[in-house]
Amino acid sequence: MPHPVDEVLISSLSSMSLYARSLAKDVHLAESLVQTACERVLQQREQLRHEDVKSYALRIVHNLFVDHIRSSRGYDEFEESEDVRATSPDGMVFTDQLLKKMDKLSQSCRQVLMLTGLGYKQREIAEIARAAAGTIAAAIKRCRDRLRSLWGGQDHG
Repeated sequence: MPHPVDEVLISSLSSMSLYARSLAKDVHLAESLVQTACERVLQQREQLRHEDVKSYALRIVHNLFVDHIRSSRGYDEFEESEDVRATSPDGMVFTDQLLKKMDKLSQSCRQVLMLTGLGYKQREIAEIARAAAGTIAAAIKRCRDRLRSLWGGQDHG
């Protein structure tokens, strides 16, 4: 019988992958972040409650990405790899436009908007980002406003 942590981890893989890709904008780095995060969760599985696994795994992905940035010399911005462009669905013009606009936002804005888009509540995002819920609420509003300004006030949905 599978361990409850394993089941939650497996069900969290798609969210972890989407989140890692939104941070890294590089498919290979994102996969590496997710794989390392999974290994760390599995190493700690006996100490974890299954309710905490998803937020813990996303926090590990985030921390690994931050560590990667800090260890990269001369980091400005990741170049979008051919693999990332190739995975964009054909005919999804709006999605492509949205991703291009999101790329213009700061990493912290991409983080809170991606987690919001994945269905996380402000309290959960605060836990993942290790920030106060009020700070996250203000960040979501500020980032949404910034994204709207990048759209030039146009209504796209």
